[in-house]
Amino acid sequence: MNKKYLTLVVALDDCNGIGRNNTIPWHIKNDLKFFRHVTSKVNDSNKQNAVIIGRKTYETFPKPLPNRLNIVVSSNRALPNINYSNVLCVETFNDAIKSANENANIENIFIAGGVLIYEEAIKTDLVKRIFLTRVKGDFQCTAVWSSFDISNFKLIKAIPDEYQQFFANPKENQEENSNTPSYHLEIYERDI
Repeated sequence: MNKKYLTLVVALDDCNGIGRNNTIPWHIKNDLKFFRHVTSKVNDSNKQNAVIIGRKTYETFPKPLPNRLNIVVSSNRALPNINYSNVLCVETFNDAIKSANENANIENIFIAGGVLIYEEAIKTDLVKRIFLTRVKGDFQCTAVWSSFDISNFKLIKAIPDEYQQFFANPKENQEENSNTPSYHLEIYERDI
């Protein structure tokens, strides 16, 4: 069995905050579209991707992410919205990685939060890529990834064309909704 590498998808404010009181404190429609695009895209149409998330993150979803295997790390089996064929609850982060790796129908594994899940992922040395949406401002977040460290990664200078539609012109996107903060995409990779 080949181990699949991990890709982190995260949005951080200027203080490395990711959430406030179990919600995302900004609404960036194009970033949500980017998240859906990048975590759903597969090369083999017979496969799907896995998205590993913690309980609190999962509870913010109105329903499971469609067309992806939602792997929820939680010891709580009384979670809402878990009786779906594309939801798997596991006790530990390592169980989540093992489940995704052993599932022949999984093409890619994405890590989508919260802070503890991101920290567990970074510790594994399996993280090959980070998609980081930088959101301008301090949103007084209660969930902060204070240990965020990309010193072992290199910044990819050119944003691939397929992602440009989500990030090419943030000013234009801002006018659509004046409450949308400035944001941009940074992609980091490392050889593993």
